[in-house]
Amino acid sequence: MIKFACAAPVIVMALVGCSPSTHPATTATSATAVPPAATLATAVPAGVDHACEHAQFAAQQFTGDWTESGETTVTTLSGDGSLKSGGQSGSWSYAPWVSTPGKNSMPTGQESQCVLWLHYQSPSPPMDLVYVPLKATGTSLELSFVGRGNTLTWVRPQPAT
Repeated sequence: MIKFACAAPVIVMALVGCSPSTHPATTATSATAVPPAATLATAVPAGVDHACEHAQFAAQQFTGDWTESGETTVTTLSGDGSLKSGGQSGSWSYAPWVSTPGKNSMPTGQESQCVLWLHYQSPSPPMDLVYVPLKATGTSLELSFVGRGNTLTWVRPQPAT
């Protein structure tokens, strides 16, 4: 509980710094002088938000090659936070829902729920996909696609024979 209580002010400060319309420029400038992301990057593995280090799922469970059940396109989530899928590339992270582009679909009270966020940068235009992990095993992931609500199953691709 003490750790959670300490994390809450950091989240509040980040939200205050992101709202320039309600705060004078000097507040936003002082809030961004030492960005939390720079501090966190040295303390946690790539692709993992500090707030998700002790979440229900470990980020390592998401790394590796995946295909959607019944599909052939392989999506690779690398340990360094990079993402490759069918000629597209970008980055992935495991972060609190409120920190992602899917926050508008977030139910009340789920701000700290950790979600899988895929950010495709190439080819243009950029695209963001957000999933709520439901179940993870060594061979499969069950994910709820934010914005659609349907459940997807990702599986490890079968080796070519």
